[in-house]
Amino acid sequence: MGLFKKKPFLKACKKNNLEKVKSIINDANQNNIVLKINEKSFFDEYPLLYACVKNNLEIVKLLIEYANQHNITLIVNDKNYNEWYPLYSACFNGNLEIVKLLIEYANQKQITLTLNDKDDNGWYPLYNAFRNDNLEIVKLLMEYANQKQITLTLNDKTKDGYYPLLSAFHMGNLEIVKLLMEDANQKQITLTLNDKDDDGWYPLYSAIKSGNLEIIKLLIEYANQKQITLTLNDKTKNGWYPLLSAFYSDNLEIVKLLMEYANQKQITLTLNDKNKERIYPILLAFNQGWYPLLFACNKDNLEIVKLLIEYANQHDIELTLNDKNDNGNYPLYEACNNNNSEIVKLLIEYANQKNITLTVNDKKMDIIHFITHVKMVIQKLNCKIINRICQSKNITLTVNDKNKNVKGWYYDKNENGDYPLYRACSNGNSEIVKLLMEYANQKNITLTLNNKNEYGNYSFELACYSGNLETVKLLIEYANQKQITLIMNDKSENGFYPLYNACLYGNSEIVKLLMEYANQKNITLTLNDKNENENEWYPLYLACKKNNPETVKLLMEYANQKNITLTLNDKDEYEDYPLHEACNNDEYGDYPLYEACNNGNLEIVKLLMEYANSHEIELDKIFVLIEIIK
Repeated sequence: MGLFKKKPFLKACKKNNLEKVKSIINDANQNNIVLKINEKSFFDEYPLLYACVKNNLEIVKLLIEYANQHNITLIVNDKNYNEWYPLYSACFNGNLEIVKLLIEYANQKQITLTLNDKDDNGWYPLYNAFRNDNLEIVKLLMEYANQKQITLTLNDKTKDGYYPLLSAFHMGNLEIVKLLMEDANQKQITLTLNDKDDDGWYPLYSAIKSGNLEIIKLLIEYANQKQITLTLNDKTKNGWYPLLSAFYSDNLEIVKLLMEYANQKQITLTLNDKNKERIYPILLAFNQGWYPLLFACNKDNLEIVKLLIEYANQHDIELTLNDKNDNGNYPLYEACNNNNSEIVKLLIEYANQKNITLTVNDKKMDIIHFITHVKMVIQKLNCKIINRICQSKNITLTVNDKNKNVKGWYYDKNENGDYPLYRACSNGNSEIVKLLMEYANQKNITLTLNNKNEYGNYSFELACYSGNLETVKLLIEYANQKQITLIMNDKSENGFYPLYNACLYGNSEIVKLLMEYANQKNITLTLNDKNENENEWYPLYLACKKNNPETVKLLMEYANQKNITLTLNDKDEYEDYPLHEACNNDEYGDYPLYEACNNGNLEIVKLLMEYANSHEIELDKIFVLIEIIK
């Protein structure tokens, strides 16, 4: 049978089909038929309600015009099975024009619109307008309510515990908040300020979450006028609270405002409580099982850290310094991670005042997070910070701890097998390399130089890859002092090895240093091995590719000393080879001598030809002739 049998107009409105609605109206007019435009469906829905639910302004206009033409008064307040009605639906959709039309039509017909009735979830027009952050609809509803001497519902909650003021703070809309407070004052209504929704959110927390300082000030002023004490320390279901949220927003002014208000009301703010992710304020002052100081350190905000410490001292609260969040982060780590020596100083001074030993070499941290912390320190840390921490606490850093579950941070590897010296060499940071060596010497520790990560990379190979001559020199000097022979020829999984890396970055000084060291240690360097995992490049090929005649000479001289014949004609995956690269500096070039003449790279070409002649190697020279002929 169907719910819409013999109700085509109702069906067209439900389907939101404007053309069909127009067509039915035209047909009805031509045939002098008056449509039943208030007819309801099985679920008590009717054309105007459908048009408002579907947010269709044109159909609403058509219905009003048709009703006026035929002296029909439209149903405007009836509810469907969900307790929805036209004005409710228009506000739900945030459609200002439909709201205006409904109010105009109701006034013309001397109908008073329903303003406060709720749907099955407890939602109502004014709440819908606040939820949509729609200032104009809020104004319109308040004006209409005043005209009709209706007192709007301002504090009623939905089934989820939401109410207009809470939504306004959540949206951070200052103008809507002002409007609501003005209307409440006119109606002598005291707004609900501390009630929570089902997630535990309340106005002050929502205002701080929005990060809008002016709204927070307005809330405090209103609360003072109404002699209401705002909730400052209550937590949401996820364990968040105002001060923690202020630290997360990294907003110094909001933090100050909270502390001033708390002092006025003789409330002691929660400083160390963690949310469900174990976040607490000082951890935030530094990243996210967060607490205030941790956030302050995560945000790298010196002023907020100072403010937090001052407040804690004034209220005889001892700040949490070593607690970790779910990522294993803690304040000192965050300060070091952000390379902020001033915050590090502040933490050390505070810890000394409170006789707290800062976490520096904690072995209880989850290994992945702990080693990640160490890598970041080695990569980013101002070198003086490490010394300052160690000296202040007379701490000997763990270097060679072999515990299988927890590794000493100074030496041992992370889940990829990376370790501090490895990271310092990888970054080409000779200052940190020096620091590591000096500290190890002071503590009679021998640094590991030849350990590889899971990809086969090792410190010396990476130092050559970084192209930092000073780092390479430091490693060689340290190895000699400790009577360690450096690995010279071992390849990583990607086929990289020291000489290859030095040639890859065109550093002839490092090439020279490698050859000298190899001679001292009676090691014969690998000259012809290809990077088979990448593109089959090899040292001489790379020297030509980098247009480095000095490196080409060094390779040839070394090869002659060691009675090694250099590979001249082997091609990479693009069919390029040394002579070709000597002549070609672009990505694709087709042939060596042609490009050599074209690019004027004749010194390397001559070197290759001389070497080929002396070793009876035949080179393809035909393209030189072509270029000369041109």
